[in-house]
Amino acid sequence: MHRTEVITRVGGSPPVELAPGVQVRMLATGALGAQGLSTALATLQPEAELPYHTHPCSEVIVALSGSAFVCIEERRYLLRPHDAIHVPSGMPHLVRNAEAD
Repeated sequence: MHRTEVITRVGGSPPVELAPGVQVRMLATGALGAQGLSTALATLQPEAELPYHTHPCSEVIVALSGSAFVCIEERRYLLRPHDAIHVPSGMPHLVRNAEAD
């Protein structure tokens, strides 16, 4: 049986700005050896939005603090701390800081 484990340290990945006010710190990606999975920590400043985009693998978005709107195919969901939502692969979605609304 072939196994691949990926261990990352938060301090080991520099934050990347994906959109104005949206910083992402990657934890597991294909570049780090993950297969069919990517995960990251994202910080959205007030009024910040990550526009509609897709991923080649499914994604789970978990709110750690504050609140966020996640829009999937024109449906809007409000996530509060410890809420999670699954976004299937290839599904267009956006994430917006809900604190501004």
